[in-house]
Amino acid sequence: MRGGPKSTHRLESQSDYATARSGLCERALSTDHGGVRQVGHKPYQIVAPSGRTVRECFPDLIPKRPYCANDVSQGLIIRGRDKAVGYRHIQYNGPTDLTWLLFDVDRADARFAAEDANLPQPTVIIVNRRKGHAHLAYLLGQPVLRFAESRSAPLRFAAAVQRGFVRRLGADPHYCGLIAKNPMHSSWCVEWLAPEPYDLPTLADWLFEPDTRPDPQLKSQFGLGRNCEVFDELRSIAYREVLTFKKQGESFAAYVKRLHDLAFAINRQFAVPLSVSEVRSIARSVAKWTWREVSLERFSEVQSRRGRRTRATTKARMAIVDALADDGA
Repeated sequence: MRGGPKSTHRLESQSDYATARSGLCERALSTDHGGVRQVGHKPYQIVAPSGRTVRECFPDLIPKRPYCANDVSQGLIIRGRDKAVGYRHIQYNGPTDLTWLLFDVDRADARFAAEDANLPQPTVIIVNRRKGHAHLAYLLGQPVLRFAESRSAPLRFAAAVQRGFVRRLGADPHYCGLIAKNPMHSSWCVEWLAPEPYDLPTLADWLFEPDTRPDPQLKSQFGLGRNCEVFDELRSIAYREVLTFKKQGESFAAYVKRLHDLAFAINRQFAVPLSVSEVRSIARSVAKWTWREVSLERFSEVQSRRGRRTRATTKARMAIVDALADDGA
């Protein structure tokens, strides 16, 4: 809820991501009253050269070889950053990380969507000069990984925040977020607003519980909620099937193919499915983790612990029943 205490929840700390993103922008303006602001020792955060604005850092805050296009209807192409920034539309987020929260508002007054919804100002608003439709982009200071050997809690949090902003902004829930209007291109009317990246708890403070509530119908899931849904359902199946594959001497490749098929079947239930690369990434991540962590030995050990706990609980309950029976006698 807006106005609540600012959370210090640590979202992600993957060292591999830190290495890939080092030297970029944790703060859009890293100067404070004429001096250099000291950035804390948080390797999972984006770190910026002194004095650079978000606009100046933008080419460094997108994938190295993003999708781009001048006319989306003609298909997407892949180019290096230096050439991609010359196209009208460009990819903001990579396949395994979420650095930007993007929203597509298709109405004439889209420029004022955040203000009208009583939400914080976006990092940048890119407006279609003719129609007034806009993309609103929020830069995250702590990027979130998307199931590539990462914890799922940060992505669930990001999905809840995204869901709340989509509802409050009146944004298109079926917008996949793969590419958006390029703020570096002269075709658009661009307004750079928030001078510093946001963290998810700060954005969540502007929302109420009904804003973030998941849709009970699977086919109505949108945005990052689809990633979480595919992951959860696939993981529950994988836990049951991985031991069967190992008992039968099946290969890891056969197991991966099985999870790919299941993941695509789950994905087909959404009104707007995830991209092929996202589904494959989720399936591969679940397959690698379950194949490595779930074994016959560990399964037997877990079952033994559960059995001991069950017997202890049953014994304690029977003692209470006997005591009550003695008192009644």
